[in-house]
Amino acid sequence: MKRKENQATATKPGGTCYTIQLEGVLDPRWMEWFHGVKIESVTDDCGDIRTILLCTGVDQPQLRGILNAIWDLNLKLVSVQPTTDPGAEA
Repeated sequence: MKRKENQATATKPGGTCYTIQLEGVLDPRWMEWFHGVKIESVTDDCGDIRTILLCTGVDQPQLRGILNAIWDLNLKLVSVQPTTDPGAEA
């Protein structure tokens, strides 16, 4: 998969990291709903585009807030997966 980074914001230490996949491309006007989340566009081998939200150091209430924003914006959720903190690998 090719990744194209659209926006990066500061991340918080601690908490859990999640990778959230959404169908299609997130319109830039909605990016402000996802404060503190790195947002990327991914194109797979079939040419389908997905938006990836990389949530670093979020706790359960913060994750719930992100999922609520996805619901409120009527975005199609593909997956939510816990991941390792990319900063911890350095």
